[in-house]
Amino acid sequence: MKTSSIFALVCAILVMSSMSFCMVSPVSAANGVTTQLCLVIDGSGSISAGDWTLIKQGVADAVRYNMTHDGTVELMVIQFASYAPGGAQVEVPPTVIDGTNYEAVATTIEGITQVFELTTMADGLYLAWQTMISSSNFSIATRHIINLATDGLPNVRNYNATHDWDSSGGIDYYDDVIDVVMNMTGLTELDIEGIGAISPNWYRDWVVRPQPGIIAPPFSKPGWIRVVENATVFQLALAEKIVMITVGTPELTISKIGPLEAYPDQTFSYTINVTNIGDVDAVNVIVNDTLPAGVSYVSSAPPGTYIPPIVTWNLGTIAPNGSVIVNISVTVDSGVLNGTVLTNLAEVWCHDDPGIPYGPANATWNTTVINEPNPVGGYVLEGPFAASFWLPVALAIVLALATTVMVQRNRYKLRL
Repeated sequence: MKTSSIFALVCAILVMSSMSFCMVSPVSAANGVTTQLCLVIDGSGSISAGDWTLIKQGVADAVRYNMTHDGTVELMVIQFASYAPGGAQVEVPPTVIDGTNYEAVATTIEGITQVFELTTMADGLYLAWQTMISSSNFSIATRHIINLATDGLPNVRNYNATHDWDSSGGIDYYDDVIDVVMNMTGLTELDIEGIGAISPNWYRDWVVRPQPGIIAPPFSKPGWIRVVENATVFQLALAEKIVMITVGTPELTISKIGPLEAYPDQTFSYTINVTNIGDVDAVNVIVNDTLPAGVSYVSSAPPGTYIPPIVTWNLGTIAPNGSVIVNISVTVDSGVLNGTVLTNLAEVWCHDDPGIPYGPANATWNTTVINEPNPVGGYVLEGPFAASFWLPVALAIVLALATTVMVQRNRYKLRL
C-alpha cells in the first residue's frame, strides 16, 4: 500500500472515531408508503369531557394541517378504555393519507365518542400493533411508529405478562404493558405524550422504544416521553410530533480533530465540523466547546464567546447538507505533567423552524502531553504523524526487513 493511501485511511479512521450524531431523520421516498403511524389515545374516565374534546380536536387538526398528504403516511387511530370491547377499539383503520381523504379522516376523528372507565393500556397497545402488522403496508413501509397519549398509568391487566419485568415485586398491569411492547418485533419508535401530573420515569425506562428512553424536549433520539401540562398543550405537542415524523427534522453531526500529542507551552488548534444531514433547516445552531484543564484559550475562528472554560458559537441556520467549520487555538500550560491526557468536548444543539429543540450531539478529542517535542525539520509531529503513532509501524517494518535479509542469507548458504 502506498504511503498516501495509508495516510488517507488513518485520517478517515480518526475522523470517524470522533464523530457523533443527533436524531434520526425520516426516510423519504418518491412513491408509496414509507411510514406507518398509529395514534393510541387514552379514553378512560379520568379524562374529562372537555379534555377529550381538546384531545381529539388536536389529533384531527394534526391530520389536517401538520401531516403530509402525499401518500407516504398510513395512519391508524386506536382508543383504549375498559368499556371498549376487549379493552380497545379501532377508530381509524389503516388509511393512506393523501390529498383526497385527509379531511374525511379528520372529520371522523372529531366524531369519536369517548368509551370511558379504566385504563386498559396493554389492550390498546396490543391492538395498535396487531392493526399495524395486519396492514399490507407493513412490509412496504420503512418506519413503524406508535404514539401514545395518556393522562395516567395502566390499572387493568390483560394477563400477557408472565414475568415481573420492572421488578416491582409482582406481575401486574405494568408488566402487561411492558410485555406487549417487548413483543413488537419490527417497531421503529414508540413515543408518549403524558398529559397533566404524570410521572414519566416508568414510561421512560420501560415503555418507550428504542431504549434507553429519554424525557423530552430536547429530542436527542427517538423513544421519548414528553409531559405536557394539559390537553391544550397536548394539541401543540402532537402537532410538533406529526411534523417531526412526516415533514422532517434537522439532524446534526459533529466531529473534531486535533493533535494526538502536545508539549508544555505548545500552541495548537482543534477543528470542529458541524453538518446538517437532516431534511429541514437547523436553526439557532449553538456549539459549545469545553476546554480541558491544562490549556489556555488563545483565539477562535470564527470568533466565539469565551467564558472559561467554554467557547460558544451561535452558527445561525445550517441548511440541509450544509456544513460549518470552526477552529480553536489553545496553549498547553507550562506546568502540565508528562502523560497528562487533555480531553476536549464539543457539543451542538439546534431547533427546527417551529422551534422544537434537538440535541445535544457531541464529539471528543484526546491529546497526550509529552515532556519534549518531536522535532522534524523544526516542526512537531501531530495527529497521525505523531511519534507514538508511527513508532510501532516503523518497528514492524524494520523487523520485516531484517527477517527478509536473514532468509536470503540462509538461501545463499544453502546454495554454497
